[in-house]
Amino acid sequence: MVHNTTIAWAQIVVALPPRISEILAHLHTIATSHGATLYIVGGAARSVFTHDLITDLDLAIANGQPDTMTAMATFLEGTITQHDQFATATITLSTAVAHTLGIAGIDIVPARTETYARPGALPDVTPADIMSDLGRRDISVNAIAITVHPHADCLVYDPFDGCGDLVRGIARILHPNSLLDDPTRIIRIARIATRLGLRIDTSTRHAIRHACTHTVISHVSQRRWLQELRKTMAEVDPAPALALLQRWGLLRAIHPSLCYRKRAAPYLTQIAPGYRIIILFWDAPLRHLDDIIKTWHELPVVYRQIPRLRRQKRQINQLTHAPASTIARQLRRFDNDLLGAIAVIYPGVATLLARWQQATQQAPPTLVNGNDLLALGVPKGPRVGQILDTLSLALLDQKITPSDRTGQLAWIAQQFISQSH
Repeated sequence: MVHNTTIAWAQIVVALPPRISEILAHLHTIATSHGATLYIVGGAARSVFTHDLITDLDLAIANGQPDTMTAMATFLEGTITQHDQFATATITLSTAVAHTLGIAGIDIVPARTETYARPGALPDVTPADIMSDLGRRDISVNAIAITVHPHADCLVYDPFDGCGDLVRGIARILHPNSLLDDPTRIIRIARIATRLGLRIDTSTRHAIRHACTHTVISHVSQRRWLQELRKTMAEVDPAPALALLQRWGLLRAIHPSLCYRKRAAPYLTQIAPGYRIIILFWDAPLRHLDDIIKTWHELPVVYRQIPRLRRQKRQINQLTHAPASTIARQLRRFDNDLLGAIAVIYPGVATLLARWQQATQQAPPTLVNGNDLLALGVPKGPRVGQILDTLSLALLDQKITPSDRTGQLAWIAQQFISQSH
């Protein structure tokens, strides 16, 4: 049953940041001049009906010409990135324009249909009308499109009654094979359902359980799983979505050592979004942790330090009463931001970081530089850096008295220069 209706332009403007309605009006003009139709789709269309402010503007174009996107990017003073494999494009706004408009970017997607050569494969994409485009989406509340028609009634395309599901508070897939075609939709369902407070309907729950135990999970690349997990970790509070993924068994299906424990919920909001995924594998057996770090190539390079840090847990636990310089030598081998994230879930690191930071704040500043060492007769080369590093560590332990420049030079002369003669 098709549930098409209309909505007044004024109701759409209420959900838009200031000035975005003007931008949409201009984009509408560009689209019509190219014989195309412009639609608000995805989360942006949904926000119109949930009365939330639109922060990410998702648009679709039907019947666009090759230069339609280019004309829009020129008008927006943005940079266009084509994703030819999926017939999509993203326009990234300049910093100045984004600040003025109060929106980071605009995703513009040519209306298209998708077919899957096999379950879990990337789709084959062909241009299509807006109804076919909506039919390729994940759940009904995301399968809504609103025609951009400024200062008039705008047609709402809602072939799967997504607006009704918003009212009923239901998350529902569009067809039984949806999650076998693209299993990453399971993560999106968890993310959107928990964000909007939607209940997973019975048929969708059955489809999720079936997909999570199906071999199709292994057909999806780790890059795609990681991409969806990162989006989930960027939620204001990702804990409810992660709890669903854990309960459904999807995390374990993606990798046997991915695990979310509810006791970690308070930690998530204390960790920067880019590091929250550590929660899922910090406690994994070391051999599995090594496997995740080595094979998940899209993880930040700094994550390669995690197995080394895990292996040094005993040494770290023994540093509780060590001098600040010893703590510094141990911890500065690791990235500061990574340490900050791990400190949230590992009290041993948190204690040492606090002691290191306190000692750093109380330590006298280093008042000697490389030129001073050269003047003392230290030859150019790595030795200069080594001496300055030793000086900073001695200051950290407040071993140098007095701590003025003269005293620091005298300490260096005594420790390093006199020993070389």
